[in-house]
Amino acid sequence: MFVKQHLPGSIGNRVLIQPTGLSWDLPFYVFEGGHTPDGDGPRTSVDWATLRPSGTKTRYVDVNTGNDGNTGVDWDNAWKGIDYALSQANADADLVTIYVKAGTYVSTNRWNNQNVDHDLCVLASGGTVIVGDTSSVFPAFAVDPLNPPAYKGARTSVQNVTDLGQIRPEGDGTVMVPAANAAAVAATPGSWYTDGVDLWLRLYDDSAPTVDRIWISLSVSGPFMDSAGSTLYVGPETESDAWEFRMQFRCDNYAMIIFENCAFKYTRLGNGIMALNVNTAYTRNCRCAQDNLDGFNYHDTVNILEESVTSWRNGLYKGTNSNNGSSSHENARTVRVRGEHAYSYGPQIVDIENTEAWCVGVTARDSLAPGGGIDAAGFRTANNMWLRDCIAGPNNVDDLVETGAGALTVTTTEYTTTSGTIVEEAP
Repeated sequence: MFVKQHLPGSIGNRVLIQPTGLSWDLPFYVFEGGHTPDGDGPRTSVDWATLRPSGTKTRYVDVNTGNDGNTGVDWDNAWKGIDYALSQANADADLVTIYVKAGTYVSTNRWNNQNVDHDLCVLASGGTVIVGDTSSVFPAFAVDPLNPPAYKGARTSVQNVTDLGQIRPEGDGTVMVPAANAAAVAATPGSWYTDGVDLWLRLYDDSAPTVDRIWISLSVSGPFMDSAGSTLYVGPETESDAWEFRMQFRCDNYAMIIFENCAFKYTRLGNGIMALNVNTAYTRNCRCAQDNLDGFNYHDTVNILEESVTSWRNGLYKGTNSNNGSSSHENARTVRVRGEHAYSYGPQIVDIENTEAWCVGVTARDSLAPGGGIDAAGFRTANNMWLRDCIAGPNNVDDLVETGAGALTVTTTEYTTTSGTIVEEAP
């Protein structure tokens, strides 16, 4: 049990006592801070830099200037593809750290499936590294004379189209609406259609499609990393660097995974990020937006920490009741500290199947679940969940939902409507 005290060198906020029923003996402190999403909001004592694995070899990747025939030993001799670098790490247990220069990595240069059976640290460098499921060749679009003002270009295997120039209020591009045929595209700004051979689309402002404006998602699944007992760290070299994965990132069988400064957006196949049979999963400053299913998804993952993560409009393609901002399953013990989850098509945060979850300074609001009921919730649990300094709502039906034999315990939390066993507890 933690004691409320000022720790030497801490930010000065009180250390919170973890809930009595939370069986994870936390290896970090959680500092009090209200439900401010930034500034002096709640946070943990985790020293994230110390979580990065290290080894005797470091290699460099640059999609713009590199070549897979190089040695990879420095930026001047960088490799070109992330996938190639991972294949080299798979064959060399001493190769632990890989730096990836900012740029867009697609096709054979992107992060493909690799089972690297040792600790691995992959760092974005010099800005944002974009990894996605699109082709390296952009279609030659022209106005279709039979269906103006729609543009037409040759492209097979299209799953989805995102207009990166039509920025949503939350800062992401806008996923375009699939239409029934080319004529419907011509009549509907912000729509697209494919017959399996060609792609028709009409931007919101009727401008010509360009490679910087349009992201075309193909029938390609995202990275699938499987490594028994190892640690995987994916994050920035400096705080100004970041990753943006435009496809699902899945990790299986790791001892620990850590993701920092990562976005998972516009995923047409799967979740934003998924952990399966992982002992410990940490995320910080991560974002899931407009993904096919859940944003953050955990199965058979024992210990989970989310710090300063956000999720927006997940389940967009499905439009059902079961797609969430963040969800944990099967005996998970989850701590969420500061974050915001909104506009997903299901409960914004849901933990079920013998789970325990402690949320501090987290907002869960504006569920878009079309069926309403217990699925249109901010926070939902089937077991035990504790909320402190959280904001639940507004939501379609109930802000707080408890559906099992446990209880949802709240302290200094804003909410209006509830269902199930809700316990108010003094701070």
